[in-house]
Amino acid sequence: MIWKQILEIAGLILLLALFVWHIPALAWWSLFRDRGNQRTACVLSDGRIEFRPRPLSLWGSGAAIAYSIYILIHHLENGQWKPSVTLGIAMCWLVSLNFLFSLPETVAVTRDGLEQVYWLRKNKRIAWSDIVEINTGDKIRIVTIKGTDGTEIVHSKQHADRPRFLLELKRHCGENLPSDFPREQA
Repeated sequence: MIWKQILEIAGLILLLALFVWHIPALAWWSLFRDRGNQRTACVLSDGRIEFRPRPLSLWGSGAAIAYSIYILIHHLENGQWKPSVTLGIAMCWLVSLNFLFSLPETVAVTRDGLEQVYWLRKNKRIAWSDIVEINTGDKIRIVTIKGTDGTEIVHSKQHADRPRFLLELKRHCGENLPSDFPREQA
């Protein structure tokens, strides 16, 4: 009997977190997102430059995860284990896992090359000499760098300081840039 009360309190806390914290943050983000991502890259003492994702993109992922946990707790406390309900809960958890594994990750420029730091996966690395292709998207503002072994590192519009990232690519790659490489001011 106490488990039912604990589940009810946990569900209420998650629901309040969803409506009090995540939804207003996402609404604020949707109103002001067109102003561009004007955050600057973080330069660390060892010369490493990190292009971190927007915190609001992490909050959106957290809202989806919190909502799927709320649905699970709600169905656990009501004891509804019909096949359709179980399938719905499984789908919510799959969506939550997808969010966890696809969270925007930090892109770092080091002396040796580029690195994409993931939270729940192995980090990706491309040495400066191994870069074979750089694709830049004008409208969607995504920069994709491909290495000789097929590794891809993506700097999306969720990451900070696109002009600085392009400047670092130009500085390290020299003349080996595509002809359509953007000439943005830093």
